[in-house]
Amino acid sequence: MIQMEVYYYENKNNYNYSGTYFIYGCGHGRMCRRKRLCFRYKFSFSGFAGKRFGVFNDTKVLQMLDKVTLNGKPMKIPYKQSDLPEGFSFDDDVSVYEKDGNTYAYGTLLLNGKKVSSMNISNYKENITPDEIVASSLGYTFLKEDYAGLVEIDGISGKSKRGEILSKFGEPSRIETFDDGSGVLYYGMDSNDNIYINFWYNEDSTINTISIVNKI
Repeated sequence: MIQMEVYYYENKNNYNYSGTYFIYGCGHGRMCRRKRLCFRYKFSFSGFAGKRFGVFNDTKVLQMLDKVTLNGKPMKIPYKQSDLPEGFSFDDDVSVYEKDGNTYAYGTLLLNGKKVSSMNISNYKENITPDEIVASSLGYTFLKEDYAGLVEIDGISGKSKRGEILSKFGEPSRIETFDDGSGVLYYGMDSNDNIYINFWYNEDSTINTISIVNKI
């Protein structure tokens, strides 16, 4: 006998339900037309009730994006230099490369002149100035332990552990692990490959890199 979860959608941040199991994917890929009726849906037990992150990938990632902060300031991605907290800025040095006829540009997010992380630039043009840049990603990479709490998603930061992420956000879209015990938790949308959040962790499960991307 299969026990299925029964719940109703109250708003984008709140799921109230009664029942035993969450449905979180069938394995047929995004083109599966059977959706919730598909018999290959996977089930996982949960005793949680009340406010939580969504169980479906698209809903979950959008909720996570809505909880992003930089040094305590809520951030919407994409963003401009004028949206940054005090002390943050864009470097005027931009890296550009061509691939398959497309142009890709990357800049650097700075805090008091120190590198925080690289970022995607969605509106690149020659001689673009920092004030003109529209950044489509936010992350924590270069500063490591001293600034591990700068970028947060609902309290999860570089000070968090792998288990805390799984407890907060649930199962990711994909998990990749390496021989030394480190790995990556990928949270992506089924409907849009250009929106995703990755958590890279060390062999001791501590987060070393957070990458939040919303390409336009």
